[in-house]
Amino acid sequence: MASPTTLRSRRISLQIIALVVSVAGVVGVKATSLIYPYFFCPASPGAVAACPIWMIEHGVLEYHRGLGAVFALIGYLLGLFILIGAIFGRGACGWACPVGFFQDVMKHMRTTPLKNVKPLHVFLISIALILPAMAYSSMALGYLATVGFYLLIALGVHTTLKRERVVGGALLVLLGTLLVALTLLLQRGIIEPYRIHPRPLAYLTSIEFTGFTGLISLLTGISSIAILKYRERRGDPFRLRMGGKERLARPVKYFILLSIAPLSYVTGTLAFTDVDPVGGLVATLPTLFYQPELWRGNPTFFWIKAFNTALFVALSITVYRGWCRYLCPLGALWAPFNRTSLFRVEYNPKRCIDCNLCIKACPMGLDPRKQVNTAECIMCGKCVEVCPTDALVLKLGRRRLSRPSPRADLILKRYEEVKGGGSR
Repeated sequence: MASPTTLRSRRISLQIIALVVSVAGVVGVKATSLIYPYFFCPASPGAVAACPIWMIEHGVLEYHRGLGAVFALIGYLLGLFILIGAIFGRGACGWACPVGFFQDVMKHMRTTPLKNVKPLHVFLISIALILPAMAYSSMALGYLATVGFYLLIALGVHTTLKRERVVGGALLVLLGTLLVALTLLLQRGIIEPYRIHPRPLAYLTSIEFTGFTGLISLLTGISSIAILKYRERRGDPFRLRMGGKERLARPVKYFILLSIAPLSYVTGTLAFTDVDPVGGLVATLPTLFYQPELWRGNPTFFWIKAFNTALFVALSITVYRGWCRYLCPLGALWAPFNRTSLFRVEYNPKRCIDCNLCIKACPMGLDPRKQVNTAECIMCGKCVEVCPTDALVLKLGRRRLSRPSPRADLILKRYEEVKGGGSR
């Protein structure tokens, strides 16, 4: 059995392992015929498996080769998902998905004081990761540079929202504005956009690189400043809860999932993959850092993907797990398994003291006392971690994976004594 602290460390460890395995091509692992059980783009330079959504699109596009090819791809995908779904439900979203891990990191940068880490140190680490890629072309260095860029974004967000200083967001806006302006100059031919150029000038003469990084920096900076100003007047909008407009937003991911196959069939393209922000996050940007002078992609949909990726990063700092809540079609595909999966969170109302800590901890904005194991639950176990009385327990089949804190029974007994005394 695992303590709450162990659950947290295990979840983070599994998320990091999943991310490393996802890009195992960096160390020479060959592409496989496997499918990622979470959202990750197969166009990423180091990818070794296929994305489930990508498989759906290719299954539809294989219709010209006959129904046999279609059924082979879709059947393989569905068989794997039924197997994994029956065991874990939507648990991969909470325990393995690199996109979920990215959102967790953005939330961590927003809410953690990081007393022992100075902004200058984060900035220097970011630059140290980016500069080698600008001097030498390497897939591994491209990924490290991508991490450095995301650290810069997180640093700007952190200094703006946690330290309540506009300077971090303002610097992101300035950086984004300069890069977008450079992109426009390159597009208009005022500056010649060399496709092949000695490093590091290749970055500054690549329309795709300057535009992509510029849009992300600009929209993220604007978002962080806007949130800071909004919070000063009306409170933090970061945690939206079920009800009102959010009830209308949550079903969007199901509409996206259901539209992927028809749109791919009608357009004859990878209708979702060509524009999805996750591909931009884990594939386009690492590729641009890896080979900006030789980048090859889909120019028709590039700017749509770039803008969507910038919106995704902005959403990540605005709503905790906003992508998972509203837009992820893969989460919508997993959702029906939650009710029957072996991996689940169990709630015991007799041990609940209505402290509401589980509600505050839930990244999906749910009330675990009423909505545990529903289609929206990602079974991350964060509600289990904070429950002081063991009212919420994480299980795999009959095997219990979590245990209460040593004071759980004492807290429950004290609560019952106080409650009993108040009722007399």
